[in-house]
Amino acid sequence: MRRWGLWLMLAVLAAGFALWRAQQPARSLQAGRLASFAPAGVARITIEVPKEPKVALVRKGAGWEVAIGGERRGRADAGAVDRLLGALSRARIVRIAARSRRHDADFRLDPGSRTRVVLADAAGRTLLRLAVGKQSAGDLVSTYVRRNDEDAVLAVDEALVWLVRRPADAWLAPKQAKRAGEKKPSGAP
Repeated sequence: MRRWGLWLMLAVLAAGFALWRAQQPARSLQAGRLASFAPAGVARITIEVPKEPKVALVRKGAGWEVAIGGERRGRADAGAVDRLLGALSRARIVRIAARSRRHDADFRLDPGSRTRVVLADAAGRTLLRLAVGKQSAGDLVSTYVRRNDEDAVLAVDEALVWLVRRPADAWLAPKQAKRAGEKKPSGAP
């Protein structure tokens, strides 16, 4: 009798596991990287933050230039651009947070809240179109995103909000410090 009880318990556990697994999201949507691109292949980044002018970062030789609201403004902060491209190229999908647009406001992916990021290559082909929502309250590292205008809301393992939601002028390169040994104006300490 004990043997039958053990087999019955194992069968119930197996059935429970099979039922649980059948309810899980498709692995193909969950596993893997957010996007597949080489940061060196990105020639243009467009960023639209709510209530800020549109920012365009354009690769010029080894550096980047910034246009804010369609007006060229100068060199970009190369470190900020590198951090953004690095995070986007490394980002892995942690889970599917929603399969529809019904809860966009909760994820801050509604039109008034989301930040839009578009990466393009030198030929103008879109490499990634991303809507960036809020950080996950559970771990503050995951970010809710929507990729390429799909319906699914994905949680990725990078803190993207702090990289993209910046004032437009924050993309400009920091001012050069005065060179050591440069003549000081008279009367300066």
